[in-house]
Amino acid sequence: MFSLNFNESQILTTVTKVRVNVQLSPDGQTMTGTTEAVILDPQGKVITTILGSTYSAVRLKTEIPGDFYDFQHVQ
Repeated sequence: MFSLNFNESQILTTVTKVRVNVQLSPDGQTMTGTTEAVILDPQGKVITTILGSTYSAVRLKTEIPGDFYDFQHVQ
């Protein structure tokens, strides 16, 4: 993922490149991974690297709002 960062005059100041490593569980319900961010100047020179952090996530179940069928005009 890239994030382009601009100042108040809309001039590009930095580019942040985020690297993400994801491992999905066999059942597809959870995932874990690491991230790393590299901040570059507008010419592509590395300013700094923010070493990875770890994360975990759980798949959410879908929820149908109470008024969903009325809103969709579904009988």
